[in-house]
Amino acid sequence: MAALVNDQMRAAWAIPQFRRLMYSRLVSNIGNGISPVALAFGVLGLKGANGTSLTIVNGSLMVSLALFMLVGGVAADRFGRCRLVGASDIIGGCVAAVSAVLLITGHASVPFLAVNAFLFGALNAVWLPAFRGITPQLVPADLLQSANSWNGVFANVFMMLGAGFAGLIVTLLGAGWGVMIDAVSFLVAGLLVWSLRSTDAPNRRNGPEPSLIGEMREGWNEFSSRRWLVAGLAGTGLYWMVLMGFLNVAGPVQAKLRLGGANAWGMSVFGWGLGGLIGVLIAARVRPRRPLRTSWVLMSMCSLWFFSTAAAMPLLIVMMGAVAAGIANDFMFQFSLTEMQTRVPGELLSRVGSYTEFAPSIAAPIGLALTGPLVDSVGATEVCVAVGVLSLVACAVPLSFRSLRNLERSTP
Repeated sequence: MAALVNDQMRAAWAIPQFRRLMYSRLVSNIGNGISPVALAFGVLGLKGANGTSLTIVNGSLMVSLALFMLVGGVAADRFGRCRLVGASDIIGGCVAAVSAVLLITGHASVPFLAVNAFLFGALNAVWLPAFRGITPQLVPADLLQSANSWNGVFANVFMMLGAGFAGLIVTLLGAGWGVMIDAVSFLVAGLLVWSLRSTDAPNRRNGPEPSLIGEMREGWNEFSSRRWLVAGLAGTGLYWMVLMGFLNVAGPVQAKLRLGGANAWGMSVFGWGLGGLIGVLIAARVRPRRPLRTSWVLMSMCSLWFFSTAAAMPLLIVMMGAVAAGIANDFMFQFSLTEMQTRVPGELLSRVGSYTEFAPSIAAPIGLALTGPLVDSVGATEVCVAVGVLSLVACAVPLSFRSLRNLERSTP
């Protein structure tokens, strides 16, 4: 691993506050790797549950995320990003613990889990735009790409480990204990980020505080003036719609019916995390002249995972498709995030980030709402094929915009 770390990554790692942020990612991403598998099979294990049940639970989270995302962006820029990330993680851990207890004691139901998912989504709507803006306030601009690479490494390595053990945990201990591990990871991560709150510098303006709508409008003007951001969002929205349907409904159902169950799905998600790690390490070392063009071309590889799952190919081949998808996904994310962080004024970063998350947060519940009934009516195989086709369309959309194709990198 040491041989894969360049000088800029070492310089970023030397910053104490940044290391603490990464330790929080280590803890929380172990839980994040376990949680999707545990929750999916926890819901599917309820009496009478099916693909629509998964749609209801996961859709509740996504709807809440969409409702509160723009407010979360304003709150992060106004009140402090580390405070909001730390607090939302701590409270989110408590919410996840309630779901875990319901599953462990046999009192869980789809409505109860859906309510908890809605609460968790509201917290995540605060967390996402706030977290996007933390790294630039901890490291200098010339180290942002390397710092984002560290974040990607920690996210993928430990999510991958969590996913690798998820099937075993669900099989031996039960889905509820998998969710409980996720809850504890959120509590620990939240305390670590809360300890960084002294680095927050909420905006101080002369004159009266602007209204919530006024701050949202300010963020919108900054976002919409950059056509390459709008172009990327168009593709990301469609891709996120089909990906969430696949990850939360079609993929687990297909795994249960044709791939061998929770262990097979856990290993598939493990492959996705492994690919993400490879994609991050590649992004840390290469500097394409037009990073967003390169990123969206590579994103077409994501369809390999969807098509191989649809065909119920041997697990090794499905995992290879997942690895390819992970490489493309994280390569694209690293460069998109760095371009936004370096080109958008720091005091507006969380608000602009909330708009980049808003379309995916709207698209995701739409995908979930369609996926569950479609899986129940036409079958998981057919839905996975449709996901593969639509993912290719999603990659073509941003590339049709010249402003994105021709955007040259902003970092050395």
